[in-house]
Amino acid sequence: MTRREFLTFLIILLLPLLITSCGSGSVDRFASKLQTLVSGASISDEMKRFAEKPHRAGTDQNHAVGDAVLDYLQRAGGHVWTTEYSLQLPEPVTTQLEMTYPVHQQVLFSEKGFVEDPYSEVAPREIPFFAYVPDSDVEAEVIYANFGDRQDYAYLKKQGITVAGKIALVRSQGICRGMKQQVAEEEGLAGLLLYPDIRDQGVWKVAYPNGPGINPWVVQRGSMLKFYLYPGDPGARNTDRKEPTLPTVPAMPVSQEAAQAILQRMEGSVNSDWVGGMNSSYHLGPGPARLRISCRSKKTARRIRNIFASLGGEDPSEPVLIVSGHYDAWLYGASDPSSGTAVILEAAKALFQLERSGWKPKRDIVFAFWDAEEYGMIGSTQWVLQHIAEVRHRVASFVYVDSVRGQLFGASIAPGLRGMLDQVLDQFKDPSTEKSVREFHLEYGMPGYSDDTMPFSNLAGVPVAQLNYGMYYSMNHSIYDNLEWMNRYNDPGYLYTANLARIVALFSIILTKDAMLPFRFSEFGQHYQRQFSNLQPEKEFTELVQLAGDVSALGKEIESVNFQRLTQEKRREVNRLLLEAVVSFTDEPGHTEEPFILRNVTMGPSPQNECAGLEISGIQRAIQLSSTEMLQKETSRAVTAFSRARDLLQQARILLRN
Repeated sequence: MTRREFLTFLIILLLPLLITSCGSGSVDRFASKLQTLVSGASISDEMKRFAEKPHRAGTDQNHAVGDAVLDYLQRAGGHVWTTEYSLQLPEPVTTQLEMTYPVHQQVLFSEKGFVEDPYSEVAPREIPFFAYVPDSDVEAEVIYANFGDRQDYAYLKKQGITVAGKIALVRSQGICRGMKQQVAEEEGLAGLLLYPDIRDQGVWKVAYPNGPGINPWVVQRGSMLKFYLYPGDPGARNTDRKEPTLPTVPAMPVSQEAAQAILQRMEGSVNSDWVGGMNSSYHLGPGPARLRISCRSKKTARRIRNIFASLGGEDPSEPVLIVSGHYDAWLYGASDPSSGTAVILEAAKALFQLERSGWKPKRDIVFAFWDAEEYGMIGSTQWVLQHIAEVRHRVASFVYVDSVRGQLFGASIAPGLRGMLDQVLDQFKDPSTEKSVREFHLEYGMPGYSDDTMPFSNLAGVPVAQLNYGMYYSMNHSIYDNLEWMNRYNDPGYLYTANLARIVALFSIILTKDAMLPFRFSEFGQHYQRQFSNLQPEKEFTELVQLAGDVSALGKEIESVNFQRLTQEKRREVNRLLLEAVVSFTDEPGHTEEPFILRNVTMGPSPQNECAGLEISGIQRAIQLSSTEMLQKETSRAVTAFSRARDLLQQARILLRN
């Protein structure tokens, strides 16, 4: 028996005594136990099963990864089940990029294999592509459009450049892919090429395979759906009109090597702010370089599978906690999603071990692993739509991990859950600095619109938390996001992956340790009171400021009650009222004409970058557009929602007093 195995055996042997002596509320004791129960070595072993082969959604290889997840959950001791769906997924057939003027040549953009990286040997067989782009064969002059947002095209037009009918070369960073596509459609572009510029990768690092940094051959695949308009399978929505999420402008991902070859054949001076980090001159165009984009894909019948396991709580009738990630990848996906998959599984294993030693959560915990996330949150959206009533009225909160892609903790998290996460981050140290994670993390952001939290927060109104280490990373959706890069550079020893698993496990304990619904209206109301107070003109939002303050005050009073002293019947009724107050901020399905992006009155996509979350997006959009009609409508919706929540909280307070 190794020393690590002996220590694990010893801590499990002593767990019943420790749990009895410290009580279910001793957060620091649980944090201490998790240091031993969660292991980087264990994660390393499992990662080999998840990221050994490329595994796009619907493929046999991804089904095998799903089987590995099922096997892990069954060994951990959970009650396991699955749901499957049939759909058509696009796969590439051919993608070609040619320069037709001033010289005629192929522009190469495939990735490169390295002897130092055995995983990269599949490069010639893995065609870089964007899912759902239309089949095309177009030829046009090229323009360089910086990040491809509305301001960039406005600048080009001010320079006297006609952008309609051109092929735009655009940097991958900035606004998300779907919004780059949407703006390209608005501008009437003939085509779109996205490349990852080295200037946008943060601190310069030695290029892979000699270091962790981006190299000239990285190509970043992805879905080109405008999924912030509506997530999920566009083929599942029966409509007489054109599907709004499908792209109409031909688009391809290319490498820096390809971008340099194109820029070298262009002319026109460029603003210094637009100069990237490549060893190449940058030119606006148009031309004289002309390009021909040829791409063709095919729709293939596939089956996708969501995987679940449950850990039973003391009261199965109470709303559940869902802890989840996704397991499909564009290629190997060692970081995205396999490290996230490993985090959730390692956290689940630790919680099942605690359960066997005497701990029990107050409410059920469901571990969920979604399929086809990369194509547009398809597995999670399908499941939410299929169970929308149950999700709205049976899910207390939703915790999600996509990947470990750096060394700085971050969270996109709903107000109302943030204070509880702070308690967790106080308990763990950053592996490099020895500071607490709470001292050493990114500022909390709002939940976004490009991961599986999206259907839960915006279709169902569930409070969500997306936890991660790192943000954007150079190998995103490329062939080099593999175990060689992960083990050598991204997280050697899986120290950060293990730390995130401990954070997820302890956060799950905190969210299920009390009988009261795990959402703090005191924090939520205070947050939105500040948001409404900062809006101009201030007098227009006086009622909302007051309502948010009422919600905060009522929440504080309710949260001061000792729920353990209540009868089970009263606890259930109070929690029912609290959950009704939570979902009151999201329109009931089928009772709104608004698009998906405005279903939740407290948050929505940012107008600047639709994949990013923004507080009270509807009101802020109306102010930005100077639309009196829209502002009145959105303000009225917010007043209705906060009034409804206040009334429900008042009912809960009255019930607690009797």
